[in-house]
Amino acid sequence: MLLLLRPQRHFEGTARPATALPSERHYRRFVADEITSIEPSDDFSEEWIRETSEPDIRDLGVAQLRDGGTWEVSIALAEFVRDDPLEADMRRHMQEALAGVLGVTTVTEHDRETWDVAGNPSGQDLIRAAAGVLDGLAGRSREYMRRLWE
Repeated sequence: MLLLLRPQRHFEGTARPATALPSERHYRRFVADEITSIEPSDDFSEEWIRETSEPDIRDLGVAQLRDGGTWEVSIALAEFVRDDPLEADMRRHMQEALAGVLGVTTVTEHDRETWDVAGNPSGQDLIRAAAGVLDGLAGRSREYMRRLWE
């Protein structure tokens, strides 16, 4: 399924992380962000991923546990962002976006990179809500990652 098409930057070097970070050595190209339903692993009944040209900044996944139906929303960016105000903004916006999805009853942070979502939401709606937060913070996140990897 095609989510959106937008100009992205792609890094041609090998000394940087997998994330595409803007600089003079980058060039702009069009890349489709894809949200895909994948074959769930043994612990999950349903699984969705979003793959982008910026995996450390905008990739994510959601999976529904077999034993109880709780959804896990995993955000790659949350592994790296450890400074406010970006971290606080990311966590607050993620909490609000996930809680706003139809069918969600509770949202809790499971660990640094994962939110647990209870209720009866669709996986597609959860991944789109989380993707909206990451896209909204992408500019600030790129700058943060650039400083982190310098």
